[in-house]
Amino acid sequence: MRTRPSSIAFFTSKFTDFNRTYQLWARGRYYVQPGLSYKADAWSTSLELPLSYYHFTATDAPLNASQRLQALVAEPHLSVRRDLGVLWNASVSAGLSNRFGDIGQLNYAYLLRDYRAVQRNDAPLPRSQGANASAGLYYKNPLQSLFFNASYSFAATQSNRLYRNVVDAGGALATVALDQENQALTHTVGGSVSKFISPWKTNLSLQLTGSARTQPQVLNDVRVPIQSRSGTASVKASVSAFDWGSLDYSATLTALRSTVAGAPAQPVAWLQNHHASVSMFPVGRHQLSLAADYYASRGPSPTVQATFADLTYRYTLPTKRKIDLEAQWSNLFDTRQYQYSYVGQFLLTQNTYQLRPA
Repeated sequence: MRTRPSSIAFFTSKFTDFNRTYQLWARGRYYVQPGLSYKADAWSTSLELPLSYYHFTATDAPLNASQRLQALVAEPHLSVRRDLGVLWNASVSAGLSNRFGDIGQLNYAYLLRDYRAVQRNDAPLPRSQGANASAGLYYKNPLQSLFFNASYSFAATQSNRLYRNVVDAGGALATVALDQENQALTHTVGGSVSKFISPWKTNLSLQLTGSARTQPQVLNDVRVPIQSRSGTASVKASVSAFDWGSLDYSATLTALRSTVAGAPAQPVAWLQNHHASVSMFPVGRHQLSLAADYYASRGPSPTVQATFADLTYRYTLPTKRKIDLEAQWSNLFDTRQYQYSYVGQFLLTQNTYQLRPA
């Protein structure tokens, strides 16, 4: 049996004085965290039973507003692992958690967050209580350089804040925090596999993740459940079998979709990102590198595509101290504009950036 420090205090504060007015933020945590570990044959188990006392104080003198929160919470966590032979093992875990907000989530007047969104958080300090569980299966074979894992997790989070969002005809967003209980449910699945091919000095990997989240929102004064789904596939390849240099490639494909109850179904948004690079060492102290990126998105918004490339030459001087001389040609294709689309819970946002010429 192992026991962690029985009493540890953590305290931070923020104080601002301006024309005899001030904002004060203080938080503290006092806790004991005993733990128990057990291992026998193919089984290993650990149990943590932390008990914490939190206190928070927030004062905004200019707006004559303040609040205080004190809470005593238990956050147990149990994990169990089972070896299924030499190469395989499985694990499960479950626990409870508590999270509290910070001073950045308290503002009693409207603040302009960006060029299209204003926000007011005149509500109690954010607090969320969660219950989570997960399970995973793992395979490790160092002799064949082959690794695999698959996992599933579930989380139910109870929060004391609900956000009221008002979107006008021009797309501007006003958000107000409301003192209302609500629950979010999240399911996540994932898996990955990687393999190193020794004769080719090549490493290959594939990773897949998917998630679904359901949470209520107040949208234009109507409380509606919003479901967000996403899936991502990532591949990577690295080749260093050549005497003259190496090759690297990676790609990510993401699918996003948000559904508002009672609203027309929106098409899936697809985002992809490709990166390729080659490094060459033709002779001696010379190095030449070429890197290229390709971005594309399509779905509810207009299709966006962009290609970028950079060329770099580096020469290492024949001195005792390592000194490199480098010349770089950026933006080979002279791309002048980059657009990025984002699908949120109830908003479709497309950002446009003006870029420097080559």
